[in-house]
Amino acid sequence: MNYIYLAERGVTPDQCFEPAAIAVAGGKIAYVGPDQDEARRAVPGASLREYPGCTAVPGFIDLHVHGGQGWDFYDCPPEAIGRIVEFYAARGTTTLLATVTTGQGQQMAAAIGKVAAYLGKPGPGARVGGIYLEGPFCSHARRATFRPEYLLAPDWQVLAPWVDKWGWAIKYVGLAPELPGADQIIKALRARGIRTSVCHSDGSHEDLERALGLGVSHLTHFYNGMAPFNHRDPGLVGGALARGGVTVELIADLHHVHPLAIDILLRCLGPEKVCLITDAMRGAGCPPGKYMISEQEAVVRGGKALIGEDTLAGSLLTMAQGVRNLLALGYSERAVFTMAAKTPAQAGGFNDRGQLKPGLLADLVFLDRRHRIKATVVAGELAAVGEGD
Repeated sequence: MNYIYLAERGVTPDQCFEPAAIAVAGGKIAYVGPDQDEARRAVPGASLREYPGCTAVPGFIDLHVHGGQGWDFYDCPPEAIGRIVEFYAARGTTTLLATVTTGQGQQMAAAIGKVAAYLGKPGPGARVGGIYLEGPFCSHARRATFRPEYLLAPDWQVLAPWVDKWGWAIKYVGLAPELPGADQIIKALRARGIRTSVCHSDGSHEDLERALGLGVSHLTHFYNGMAPFNHRDPGLVGGALARGGVTVELIADLHHVHPLAIDILLRCLGPEKVCLITDAMRGAGCPPGKYMISEQEAVVRGGKALIGEDTLAGSLLTMAQGVRNLLALGYSERAVFTMAAKTPAQAGGFNDRGQLKPGLLADLVFLDRRHRIKATVVAGELAAVGEGD
């Protein structure tokens, strides 16, 4: 159906306008701006949907999420995927990458196949835009929650069966570029149109420079899963901050990254290079307790998931809460919605979404005055109402 969505105001990375009228035809934006009459002319006879007191923004795009509501893409039954994406749609996410953790090879293959099958018959909720393989070619020194026996030396024969069968569904593969053989993996993936991200790496800034030369342009959960900055050995952190030209992921739960470190990142790279992500694990949206991640038990308490005393095991974040956290730190709406929508759209190759512009998919979020989710719209259709707890 065709719709006209009305709100008190609209905010995009490029403009702010009051009031907001968004005309939708065939799932795409036909008009966006302050003129309701123009919206009606763009889509005659469209149904009207009004959100008084709300702000319309582009739908959030989460490039890195493992699960939620007690389920993980790694080992959940196929029917649970719908529950995960409905949970995140109610929290503003309109597109996500289903992230498959490093684990036992057959289980990883089963997870990839399950998500790929879901892509062919999507249901309600957030759209699954593809698969992100977080490993298995990662550093032992920076393995975090990964079990060491599942970390492998880069070998195309490991990925080849998965890429041959499901390469069309795989958007990203994360790896440590310093490992011998990583260069060949990056080249082979690039030849097949699959992006590579620097991930759980103990590499140097020289390793980063070499990887960028091979076509890598993205770093997974920046600051986390990599060596901290050192003035005599700047590493990946120093290399990315100084060089620019890369996009990076940011977990803005205020547990993974200190606000001052967030400020340094944004001063160096700017919102146009920072992708807000959740890295959420299955405990997101669940009460405190014990939950599995990467075949290890994590304890969820105090807003964190921990293995042992101090190893963060993914997050409990939603994109909506990450947005609110950044706004509370004083960043502008335009900067925050750039990080939540426009930048991840570009980093993920989703050129048909991420902004409120005519011709793009009508993926919208309506926020109340406290920046809580009032409604989420995917391709013009209402996908979720209200944020819940």
